[in-house]
Amino acid sequence: MQLLCWLFSGLFVAGLLSLVAGLFAVLYAVRGPCRPRALLSPDGYLVVSFGWCGELRIPIGSIKSVRRVEDPGKGFRLVGITLPGLRTGDYRFRELGSVKVYADKLRDLLLVETISGDKFLLGFGAIRLLDRLEELAGSGPRGSVEIRTRGGQMALAGILLTFLGLVVLLLAYPHMAAYSVFLGSRADKADLLVVGLVIGLIGMLDPVLLYGLGSDNPLVPLLIPFSGLGTLLVETSIALAGLLCPA
Repeated sequence: MQLLCWLFSGLFVAGLLSLVAGLFAVLYAVRGPCRPRALLSPDGYLVVSFGWCGELRIPIGSIKSVRRVEDPGKGFRLVGITLPGLRTGDYRFRELGSVKVYADKLRDLLLVETISGDKFLLGFGAIRLLDRLEELAGSGPRGSVEIRTRGGQMALAGILLTFLGLVVLLLAYPHMAAYSVFLGSRADKADLLVVGLVIGLIGMLDPVLLYGLGSDNPLVPLLIPFSGLGTLLVETSIALAGLLCPA
C-alpha cells in the first residue's frame, strides 16, 4: 500500500510536468503531421502550411514588398515557441521592428510586408519563392492575412479534461479519509480539497491563456490538451490518495 501511495504522488508530479510533455508533442508534430512548408497556392496566396495544425495565408495582391534577410540582427521573442528547428511567434528586432516569425532558423529568411503594414519573416524554404513573388508584384487576390489554427478544438479539449478532473475530485471528497498520506506527508482532507480546487482553477485559466497567446500561431494550441491532462492527473492523484492512503 505504501508503494501505491508513492505512485499517487508520482501521478501528481507527472500532472505538474504535463506541459513539458506538450513541448515534446510539438517537437514531434513539426516533424510529422504538422511539418511546415512554404508554397504559393493556386488561388493566389503565399502560404506557410503547418499540415494538420493549420496555416498562414497571405493574399499576394496585399503584399507591398518582399526581400531577402540573411540575418535579422539582434531581437527578442515576445510570445510564441522556440524549439530546435522551430521559431514562431511575435518578435521585435532592432532594425526590422515588430515582426511575426514563422521559420526553422533565424537566418536566410523572406521578409514580407503587406499593404496594411504587417511584417512576416518566413523560413521553411520561403526564400525560394522570392523571384516568383517579385514577378507577380502585388497582382492577385487582396484582403486580410488569414491564420487558421485548431485552437478552438484544442481549447475545448483542455477545458473538458480539466472539468473532468474537478468532477473526479469532488465526487471522491465525501469518501476521503480525514487525514491521508500525500507527497510523503500527513495531509488534512480539507487541505487536499483546497489544493485540488486551486490547481483546477489554474487549469481552467490555462486553455484560455494559451488560446489567446496562440491565436495567430498554429502550434501553440497543441499545448492546451496537455494542460488539461495535467490537471486531470493532479486531481485524480489527490482523490486516490484521499481514498486509499489514510494516515
